[in-house]
Amino acid sequence: MTRRITDRESVGEFRRVASEYCALIERRNKTDAVSLLQEAYLLLPELTLTAAKLPTIDRCDVFKNDAHEKYWKKTSESLRKKLGKHDAYWIVFDPQHPEEDEPIYVSLADDLADIYYELKGGLGTWSKADASTRRDIVFSWRLMYEIHWGMHLARAFRAIHSLLYDHIDGEDGFPIGIRNEK
Repeated sequence: MTRRITDRESVGEFRRVASEYCALIERRNKTDAVSLLQEAYLLLPELTLTAAKLPTIDRCDVFKNDAHEKYWKKTSESLRKKLGKHDAYWIVFDPQHPEEDEPIYVSLADDLADIYYELKGGLGTWSKADASTRRDIVFSWRLMYEIHWGMHLARAFRAIHSLLYDHIDGEDGFPIGIRNEK
């Protein structure tokens, strides 16, 4: 008996981590900015690892993600407000050709919201989707990771690392980082 590609362990693990990430973004108003950044910092590497392990699927239809268009702006603005002075950071758009690009100011809130909406539509549809739609969702998650939200994730991780380990101090005057006192 052949297992469906969408039943593979790698897909289940990705869905688990993607669900954790989406839950973090959804509870953004119930936590402080530093806690949000610390949790995101721990989830983003796990998310990229599981996304990179998603199966390669022969060309499917791209899953139509209506969630992004309907709610992205509201989520991005809410995250921007939550992050306050920690939202904006500088990047060189193409790090392979920095001489061709001027540094630009970008938004961590936009990065986090883009990742969220690239994941949320498929997660919300998964339980009621047929096998063909699930293949489209997995295909789209992987494709969009490779061409869109993976770059947002990499930039966000770097920006959060800089904030936690260089720019946000704890009560003791040292960078807050991720403190494991347990």
